[in-house]
Amino acid sequence: MRRGGHASPPIGTIWLPTKAEALSLFKYYMDNVHYLHPVIDALAVRRMMEAVYTDPGERVYKESAHIALILSIFASTGYLWSTQANDELLVFSTPKAATTASSAWTDAALDVADYSRRTSPGSIENIQATIIIEYLIYNNNGFSATCRLLHSSTITMARDLSLHRIDIPHRRKTTDSKENITEDETKRRIWWFVASTDW
Repeated sequence: MRRGGHASPPIGTIWLPTKAEALSLFKYYMDNVHYLHPVIDALAVRRMMEAVYTDPGERVYKESAHIALILSIFASTGYLWSTQANDELLVFSTPKAATTASSAWTDAALDVADYSRRTSPGSIENIQATIIIEYLIYNNNGFSATCRLLHSSTITMARDLSLHRIDIPHRRKTTDSKENITEDETKRRIWWFVASTDW
């Protein structure tokens, strides 16, 4: 992973890969990992990534939940990356480099998601990030205390955003735009993934 700019980052700074690397990681995720937990909308995440990477370098990006989601996608990609991957851009030189990057991104995603939960109202992106990291931790450590805590947080956040009520009859609108329909479908997938995982 290449890093930009400063010789030593300020405390609390999280370095992201370059935009080209990020897009390569995201493509790998969508092609090889997304089916395991299909709780994101590819177009929405791609727009989010464009916003993050077009933000001027010296400015702090304000949407911490977006960063948590992107980091969780990178972490999952690194963990499940294969040397047989037909990467257009080689992000990892070895499986060990992929594992090391995945571990760093996992820790960063957990920290940013926790910060986001404490400092801002609930968001879909925070739930998505938590689901992806929970899956990763479960595969690494089994149903550990951390995994159980993340799962409980996911259920609570989903209920707080009323995802369990997404399909109640009086909520349905007849004039939903395509964007609203896509957003509702994402929320529906998140809720049913959370519910079925809990069952």
